[in-house]
Amino acid sequence: MPSLSESAAAVMPSIQEKLAIISGPFNVLAKVVVEQGHADEVEALLKEVAELARSDKEPETLTYRISRGIKADDHTFIVYEEYTGPVGLGVHTSSPQFQKLAAYPHVVKADLEVYKEF
Repeated sequence: MPSLSESAAAVMPSIQEKLAIISGPFNVLAKVVVEQGHADEVEALLKEVAELARSDKEPETLTYRISRGIKADDHTFIVYEEYTGPVGLGVHTSSPQFQKLAAYPHVVKADLEVYKEF
């Protein structure tokens, strides 16, 4: 199975293209699907990432919310992120906590969308 970073790599060029034209606040909506039996591990990793994102170490991260599917979808996660600008996402994705999550090997699919706030 690919890692989260490998799954996301396919969509990164379009995200980088969008970030290049954004100068202000924007949102990221990520949907991550992991192999059955590995969701609890991913939940723990996401909690570590969220704790940092919500701290004063990431002042350009305005919102970081995590949701997990219920019953048959309990291996699916939705992450809603809000940043003041592209630099905030760079700080977020370079953290050791995020890198640990990105290297997680049991990801089935990762979709990321970027939306400009207005």
